[in-house]
Amino acid sequence: MVGHKRGASTSVEALHNEVNNEEDNGLNGINGHSGVNGVIKRSAPAPVSKQTIRWEVTDVSSIEEGGKNSPVITLMGVKWYLRVRTERSDRTSNETWFSVYVYCKDTNPLDVWYADVVSNIRMVNRRDETKDKKEKFSYRFTHGLTNSGYASFIKQSDMLSPAQGFIFEDKVIIEADIEVLKVHGLNLASTGFHLISDHSLLRPQPIPRTFSAPSPLTDGILVVDGKKLHISKPEFLGLLNVLHDADMPVNPTNCRSLLNLADRFQIKSVLGRVEHFLCTCYGIPDFTLAIRLRLADEFNLFEAQHAILQKLTKVSDITSLKNQRDYVLVSDTTKLLINELHLKLLSKA
Repeated sequence: MVGHKRGASTSVEALHNEVNNEEDNGLNGINGHSGVNGVIKRSAPAPVSKQTIRWEVTDVSSIEEGGKNSPVITLMGVKWYLRVRTERSDRTSNETWFSVYVYCKDTNPLDVWYADVVSNIRMVNRRDETKDKKEKFSYRFTHGLTNSGYASFIKQSDMLSPAQGFIFEDKVIIEADIEVLKVHGLNLASTGFHLISDHSLLRPQPIPRTFSAPSPLTDGILVVDGKKLHISKPEFLGLLNVLHDADMPVNPTNCRSLLNLADRFQIKSVLGRVEHFLCTCYGIPDFTLAIRLRLADEFNLFEAQHAILQKLTKVSDITSLKNQRDYVLVSDTTKLLINELHLKLLSKA
């Protein structure tokens, strides 16, 4: 498929059938990318800080203290959800109340981490919106304080009374406007957002990769929308093999070339396979944690980064990592994560 002579040009049509079943394969344009003279740039999306959860809670007459959880949303790189339950205790004057809480799903072992949140919570009145049950709170979520809300949001008897207008077919509607004002500290939840010194959130920027010029490693040309991309024929064939054969192995030898090409053409299934390999490939000589972290940095593979950092459970693990040759090439953002985790482990030693 690729020309036999160095520099031979091959039309993309000859290769299109190989990848036309791959969602968003990128051969007719690369979503989320823009390029000048073949240099690929990816713009990082701004983190969302405010969103509304609208949740129709079913079977409310049978909700007990165990409660129910809403769908999860992500704000400022942190996952949030609602929990509803009933409570009958001294703090509710031994009456049964319906309780609503906002929960932070992501736990963080670092004491310096916190998130400042404001929230407006409503139970929708189906008859008259001016009679919605409303409460508002502001709260600082931390590692040890992961929820806030109202134990006494509404009396259960009022909620279950059809005359009050909240319930219909044993369902009520809860709406929560959640706004994260600030996240401080480092989030280890694999979202890719980290705090820098001015308290702004930063997603590590990928290293620009270019296919526009030949190199000693390229031996063919792929033409995409009239633009020439210089590629390695063996690497490109390796990409097609992994794309179409689930048994074709990913290994330390081919993972970088697969990442380069799969990222360039946004072949998500291949990116996912390589990321899974980086998450699970322990005990391979010379394929160190530092090498894997460097790849996770370069290609924004946050699940892989999180999986690797979770393996650092002892001070000696971090010392060993820092002594590895490729550690100097790990991004400053990831080193900041590792250093803060190092301090946390030292404080417990």
